[in-house]
Amino acid sequence: LDSFTSRLQGSEPLAKTLAGSVLGLGVPMAAELAVRAGLAPDRAPYADAAERLWPHLQELMQIVRDHRFAPTIYLDRNRPVAFTPFPFVSLENLTHHAAARMSDAVDAVMTSAGAAARLEETRAGLLASIDTALGKLTRTASEIEQALVESSHAHELRAQGELLLAFGSQIRSGAREATVTGYDGRPVTIPLDPARSPVDNAQRLFKRYAKLRDALTALSARQERLAADRQFLEHARAHALHAETLDALEDLRQELLAEGFVRARGRPSKPSRRAGPRSFSLAGGYTVLVGRTKAENERVTFALAGPEDLWFHARGVAGAHVVLKTGGRRPQMNTIEQAAAIAADFSTARESRTVAVDYTQRKYVRKPKGAKPGLVTYEREKTIFVKPELPATGQRDNATTR
Repeated sequence: LDSFTSRLQGSEPLAKTLAGSVLGLGVPMAAELAVRAGLAPDRAPYADAAERLWPHLQELMQIVRDHRFAPTIYLDRNRPVAFTPFPFVSLENLTHHAAARMSDAVDAVMTSAGAAARLEETRAGLLASIDTALGKLTRTASEIEQALVESSHAHELRAQGELLLAFGSQIRSGAREATVTGYDGRPVTIPLDPARSPVDNAQRLFKRYAKLRDALTALSARQERLAADRQFLEHARAHALHAETLDALEDLRQELLAEGFVRARGRPSKPSRRAGPRSFSLAGGYTVLVGRTKAENERVTFALAGPEDLWFHARGVAGAHVVLKTGGRRPQMNTIEQAAAIAADFSTARESRTVAVDYTQRKYVRKPKGAKPGLVTYEREKTIFVKPELPATGQRDNATTR
């Protein structure tokens, strides 16, 4: 014990110091021993650290000598993230289950890590494409705004043309400008082409007016399309951030491809076999459905939800369509708050401390004529402020709703 005590000195974190003091002891196991001894693994050793750690270290050595192992796999969001030779107190906040062999536990975590890496790589690529498209939209929108400003004086050209026709007889031939009385009684100076008559100058102004008028109409229509595209991309970004499988990301990529926001790959992708929207089970037998793509939003809202079910969406931001299946019952406020918290978490405001979420009965949600899938209007809504969060793991359905 004295020798052990002398080795637990210094300002390094206890887990690191302990791992370096005992041959074959890794930092994760050292951290577990520290937690069992009631010590902080990430802080420098206390004066009595050795005395408190010693019995737990002896217990570990006895487990090894007796081969009393109980391989354990730990999961986060149903994905294997860690393995241990026996249950760890330091990981008790994670769901876990026993493995038949240690090699099985290692394989499960390594396979999961590889899949997670592929998922994050795919997610990053998709987010980059979405952000690039959003950047282009922003620049185009700025150009359109400028063009609208420049075209906003079209009505002045028409008025000037009318004034030239009205006062044409008073304008001398070859003049470079004419000052006449405007409709408001104030003088208006109109530039002229001295080689043209007042009538020809007026016709020229009318043509310029018609051209700008048509441009304004086209620009306004394009501005509306850009707004719809931005909303679509913001929703897509929110779904990409929440996607938990490669299939979900591939579904989203196909939607972006169909809208022209990403390029096609060399070989066509296989269609996804995912069963459907994400679902959560809440206390009281309630089910919450979450759309993860625009197609799923459409299905959740208009195919799976009944008219009396409650529909949720984070207010003023991109996010998923969320439906609380009521089964004809009137849910308690805590159930509504849970469903709203899910809607907040599946939105671009998920990092906020509090999010405003609108909810209304599904029968008050409508799809505008000609709108893209997933875009809706709603009325008779109530607004609730919640912290974005998902239900505990035990309340999540592993299978999705068909």
